[in-house]
Amino acid sequence: MEWCIVEQFADILEIFYEVTKEISGDIYLTLSTTIIFIGIMTKSMMWYENDASLPSEVSSLVSTLKEEIMTRLRQWEENKLVTQSALLDPRFKKLAFSNTSERKLTNTMSSLKRKVCSIYIPNTITNTDTSIAQEASTYSQSLLWKSFDEEFDRCRAVHNPQAAGIIELDKYFNEPEIGKHEIL
Repeated sequence: MEWCIVEQFADILEIFYEVTKEISGDIYLTLSTTIIFIGIMTKSMMWYENDASLPSEVSSLVSTLKEEIMTRLRQWEENKLVTQSALLDPRFKKLAFSNTSERKLTNTMSSLKRKVCSIYIPNTITNTDTSIAQEASTYSQSLLWKSFDEEFDRCRAVHNPQAAGIIELDKYFNEPEIGKHEIL
């Protein structure tokens, strides 16, 4: 009987061994995997917790491990750097949040969009652009093209780098994830 309990302990602790090996890597990114691993460990403990056939000693271990995951590791899921790195990792993107609430995903996406909007991009009109615009304005003296040139200038002036950044983020989030073992 005691040997069976020890074997069950080993089975339960296997997930922690695997996570430890994976996160201890020094040749690949690991911060972005934190949320995924916490979710996997939590799910694993919940699965064991729902197994009514486990001896009381094993159930006690599972309860303790689940409680420790919640108290020690859940704070990582609230860390902005961790959540943003998971969302920006092309292997995971939104999938990193499958074990968390939709609110966390929405908050992380909003936070990244605010960061993009806070970036100041100086006006990049060069002398060449200015001379081309002046040259074009001399040609627009014609009534035929004047209206078109004015509309063109209005459309060109509307370029908003923050909006462009948000659009890029949205496009990135909607691209398919790459394989988890593909080189970044």
